[in-house]
Amino acid sequence: MSSKTPIDPTLAGKYPKAATDSSTRIRAAGNASASFENKKSRRANERAAEKRKTITEDCINLDLNQYSDRAVDIDFINKVHLTYDGGEKGNPPIQQPHRDLPKTFVPRPIKSLHVIEEHLNDGTGKGLIAIENNNMHFLLAPRKEKSVFWKPKKAKNVMDAFQKAEESINLGNARKNSSSRQVFGDKSSVKYTVMGVQTSLGSKGVKLHSRQAGALARTKDEWAWDVIQKHIAKVEHAFMEICPSEILRHLDLAREVVSFKTFPSHDGTKNCKYFASVAYAQNVYLAMHDDDDFTYSIIMPLVDHLSDDVILYFCFPSLGLAVPLRAGDILIFNPRTLHGVSSRCRVDDKIYCTSMYLKTKVVGGNDNSTPATDEQARLGSAHIHT
Repeated sequence: MSSKTPIDPTLAGKYPKAATDSSTRIRAAGNASASFENKKSRRANERAAEKRKTITEDCINLDLNQYSDRAVDIDFINKVHLTYDGGEKGNPPIQQPHRDLPKTFVPRPIKSLHVIEEHLNDGTGKGLIAIENNNMHFLLAPRKEKSVFWKPKKAKNVMDAFQKAEESINLGNARKNSSSRQVFGDKSSVKYTVMGVQTSLGSKGVKLHSRQAGALARTKDEWAWDVIQKHIAKVEHAFMEICPSEILRHLDLAREVVSFKTFPSHDGTKNCKYFASVAYAQNVYLAMHDDDDFTYSIIMPLVDHLSDDVILYFCFPSLGLAVPLRAGDILIFNPRTLHGVSSRCRVDDKIYCTSMYLKTKVVGGNDNSTPATDEQARLGSAHIHT
């Protein structure tokens, strides 16, 4: 990535136009970096910035025009439940779910998209980066930078923690009634749950701990929550090491203006820096969709071993391409770019698909009874592209 290609981090966010206090806070956070354009970020130092530049330059810079011939029309994606079959030869194909769906279920083979393989074949452990008109659609971390981060023993510990959190409460597929963000799996009953900081449609404000925290405390399994919190913090550390400085500066200045909540330890004494929640599910695939988030999200597939085998694909149908993911890969992506996870390559694999993110509503505080500060009102008076 060249410094001549600046990134606009606000292109990864969803910004409401309403005049409410919560919406004003969201716009204020989004506008913070632009308003302090000439002010040097306090967190940045030249050594760290140079390291990030070196790592991102160790990515293959993709020319998105090469893949446009297989791009899927956005209107079509929004009208159906478009899914992609990542199964290898001999793997059972994905099937129409045995439940009512809001839209037509449309499965397609992964090869209907351009599968990016340059980074798999050159043997250097390079990552991928895709930028178009100042919009970074995604960045796949160079594998050699973080493969040491993902050890089989640690992987099993994190997967055990997710399984314990999943079993702690009886939650099914949180997206089963969604018109766009559907989740599918091998069985008709699919678990897809979220933990961390949450907002509720039935109440104002932001909950620091989702229901799993209380359930794990009742069975004295608080360790599972804290293992997941530490895992997210480590992934965040990788995010801070490889992410372009514009994105980190945007988040740092947003937090100065709006002190939004992030994923806490079970006792609340520790917090992640940027991300508030994690969604997780075992052996699932997703309909193509976008998300109402504030900033870039991270997808990381978890298995209990480290190998060079591709285990699933992360798809960007409107770009015409799919990114193969291996155990331990970290993919930073723009949640506003239509995306989704394919079915797994091998039915015998046990994969926890995890996604770390920061919801726009969390940034706004989900509470219009708390007035915006004068600074938030000033920064939030200008609308941002939606």
